[in-house]
Amino acid sequence: MRKLLLKIVLLTVIVFVCVSYMSSYVTEKREGVDRWTEFYNQEENTVDILFTGSSLSIFSFIPQVFNAKLDAKAYNLAIPVLNIKQIYYNLPEIVKHQKLKVLVVEARSIDIVDAGEDNRLGYKFENLDGQNLNFNKVASTFGQFSKKSNIVNSFFPYFRNHHEWANFERLEENLAYEYEPSQYDGYKIGIYRKVKDNTIKKRIKEVPKDFKFTEENIEYLGKVADFCKENDIKLHIVRAPVLNYSTYKDFYLDEVSPKTKQLCDSLNIAYTDLYPTGDVEKLNITKADYYDMVHFNHLGALKFSEKIADTFATQYDFEQKEDYSYMQNDAEYYLYKDKLDETKTIYKGDFQLSEDILIKEVRVKRTENNEHIFFILLDKETDITEMTSHRLGIYYYPIKEQMPLLKLPKEAKVSWKRVVTDHAIPTEYKGYKVVHTAYETIDPTNFRKIEIKFFKVKKGWIKKILIIKDVDLTE
Repeated sequence: MRKLLLKIVLLTVIVFVCVSYMSSYVTEKREGVDRWTEFYNQEENTVDILFTGSSLSIFSFIPQVFNAKLDAKAYNLAIPVLNIKQIYYNLPEIVKHQKLKVLVVEARSIDIVDAGEDNRLGYKFENLDGQNLNFNKVASTFGQFSKKSNIVNSFFPYFRNHHEWANFERLEENLAYEYEPSQYDGYKIGIYRKVKDNTIKKRIKEVPKDFKFTEENIEYLGKVADFCKENDIKLHIVRAPVLNYSTYKDFYLDEVSPKTKQLCDSLNIAYTDLYPTGDVEKLNITKADYYDMVHFNHLGALKFSEKIADTFATQYDFEQKEDYSYMQNDAEYYLYKDKLDETKTIYKGDFQLSEDILIKEVRVKRTENNEHIFFILLDKETDITEMTSHRLGIYYYPIKEQMPLLKLPKEAKVSWKRVVTDHAIPTEYKGYKVVHTAYETIDPTNFRKIEIKFFKVKKGWIKKILIIKDVDLTE
């Protein structure tokens, strides 16, 4: 009998392991899973500020800005349509790995109504799929679900995605998938797409009639506040300004903002909202700063992050770091810390990219892990919105002796390496406007030439190419 029982237990364990292993091959790769993976990859007890919430958090908070401005380490652990109840159940797993000083919750998570355990089910699974299997995940699953089917599907995506078992394209795609860490610590860049006027006109006709929080969300916000107090974490609610509200500002100022502040005050929670203070107007946040009617593009996220970081600087004290290596691969470190002089100038002059764009200087920082960060300094009169509608292509042509360092066969065949980037976040620096871009590892250090090609999205390559000859990036 004992042997039979042992065999049953052993068989159960084998089936459990196999099913868990196979789950990743039949499950669509979703960004929430990668955010949890990146979170687990952070060195333990190094994150000072954690942003969380829905997609508004994903598109609004740029951790690198907070890192450089506050001497803190930030991470953006947000999942689409994540509401305050899910945040509460995520917290034990978060503090197991990081001793946070400040937890920032984007306020949309308090607005999102959980209309039952089947509501937003796919997003709930996305949040749980990324978490390690442990007691915290078990507690989170049973806290959110009571139906046996949802509990099983939460623990075993393999069964949940049974309709994908015969999807060989999905299987091939997942077999070939290689996880690549994000450079942006959970932030998602909304580039190039801007809101159209006719979209705004349609939304103006959709003014809501009232605004209120559900009793469940109020209860769970209170639980989050209690949890933070017990763990010596400062809780801060921040409401990102959305273009929706700018189309019916009176409703926002009369309903949304004061009711959110009243709720936060009742629970003794810090609250920041840029609309009532007039900061939205002061920062000149307009439709050009939005990816869609709700989310910032990179222009708006930069303005917003800089302002919130400045606000936090007056409210929170972060211990000075002994080691800044965690941010020395970030362009923001060199800009906000006034360390651009540590970079190498490879071009200086007047390169007229277009009627509105004049490039004055190009600098490069070669990091310790051989990544290149480019800083393109523009004339202060340059239309930065026009500049950031471009993508950048960098073509490296190593000297003959360093051609063997080109790793890919295709690169070795053509004797050059191309890197195309979407990362072009603009800021200002000593009278210049700057676009900075981060790139992957480049092993060669000496180049016959580097070509910087700019192309406008949906319009193809621009005819002008900035050619920089005889570049030596050896330290």
